[in-house]
Amino acid sequence: MALWVLAGGLWLLDGAVADRTMAPEGRVGPAFRALLLHRWGWVVRECAEELPDVAALCEEASGWARRSWSGSALDLPGYPAFQERPAPS
Repeated sequence: MALWVLAGGLWLLDGAVADRTMAPEGRVGPAFRALLLHRWGWVVRECAEELPDVAALCEEASGWARRSWSGSALDLPGYPAFQERPAPS
């Protein structure tokens, strides 16, 4: 899983630097930046014991991103299918 996060991070990095989102035109979706930070955070939490160097790399990348992208929305929004909707009347 950590390898998948790192490989996917390479794909997402250009979009994150350009501050793009994953959504097609006119739709709402996660920002590349939020997606990267979420995935790097997962590696930090879940891989620290077995892959400490990889976890440290992701922690350093997360720190860099938070400093560099401080004006952006960096939290990953909830998945739309799981958002609460008002009860029908």
